[in-house]
Amino acid sequence: MSSGRQAAAEDIRNAIGPRASNGMNVLDPSTRAQSPDGAESPVLRLRKEANTSGVIPVSNNIPAPTPVPITPEAQVRIVAMVGNLPIYESEVREAINQRLSEVVNLTGTERAAREKKIFQEELKRIVERELILDDMFSKLKKAKPALIEMINEDASKDADKRLRNFRSSRGIGSDEEFKVILEAQGLTLPGMRRQIERNFMMGQYVSNLIGPKAQRVNLSDLQDYYHEHQEEFRTDDKVKWQDIFLRYDKFRSVDEARSFAQQLVARARNGDDFAALAKEYDQGDSSLRGGFGFGEKRGEVQPVAAEAILFALKPGEVGQLIELDSGIHIVKLVERAYAGIKPFNIATQNEIRKKVATAIGDREIRKVLDDLKRKTPVVYAEKSGN
Repeated sequence: MSSGRQAAAEDIRNAIGPRASNGMNVLDPSTRAQSPDGAESPVLRLRKEANTSGVIPVSNNIPAPTPVPITPEAQVRIVAMVGNLPIYESEVREAINQRLSEVVNLTGTERAAREKKIFQEELKRIVERELILDDMFSKLKKAKPALIEMINEDASKDADKRLRNFRSSRGIGSDEEFKVILEAQGLTLPGMRRQIERNFMMGQYVSNLIGPKAQRVNLSDLQDYYHEHQEEFRTDDKVKWQDIFLRYDKFRSVDEARSFAQQLVARARNGDDFAALAKEYDQGDSSLRGGFGFGEKRGEVQPVAAEAILFALKPGEVGQLIELDSGIHIVKLVERAYAGIKPFNIATQNEIRKKVATAIGDREIRKVLDDLKRKTPVVYAEKSGN
């Protein structure tokens, strides 16, 4: 799968919101499975299991490999039951179709094994999400039934906003166009909406359920983590920089190009916004990166001639002209990081706080899920492993 398509998949995963599974932070500040109308669910032989683990991507391009289509049979085939709630194969398949990049280079038994593992992971995520939502709805029905309608409305509004923003950012116009794009990737609009809404409700409930515990991180906890995980805070010698490239063949002469480059240097040194200058005048590819240059660490910076100049500058300084055979680079240093251990400053403390809070949140949600699995029967169809 191309990098552009992978980026699109990541876009939609971000649009979907938090998911329930191992290694996932449901506390990130940022559901009942339904059968199609009139569809009859087949009778399946079911078996109980202890532990077996939902998402979504989209691109204006058709991805490779070809996704598994959502057939009518998959829409009514039950792969698991959470209490009295059926989980349909179609929902799991839509989640799997968002992870095709993981199997695109695999073949034979290796691919089959990976596909089976992905199926189990996505099924487990959906089951865990539904366990949490079942607990939420059960408690609300007893204590505050009026809140059920409110949270459903909030979830619907969140889905509307995420879908609207996603379509706008990707230049997708009509509903029909969106539908075609989704179908080309083995996805459906109802499936996307369902994922967003139920992930939203899960996130809200979990945040209220275990959020306070995850926020109980004091300075001593931060210091302990910092001293016990020094390798995590080791930094490389690197730079973040901006670049404007002027091509000689766009000017009448090398001297004219050099004269124009010197004018841009003067403007940048006098306070003109470098990113704006890059957007207007860059004739290379840095304008596609918001004006930023390529490479941060020694040995990665391109062009090679820019490395020594950049590592000698101070943040905010504009360097001397870098003249190559094809043109001239104008560079500005934005940030400079020196090799060593990050200091225990506010920025590092905030970084640690997020890590510790995430670890606490993951631990607490696992406790909640283990308890819910003891209370609520979860059964899987005998062939739901793939």
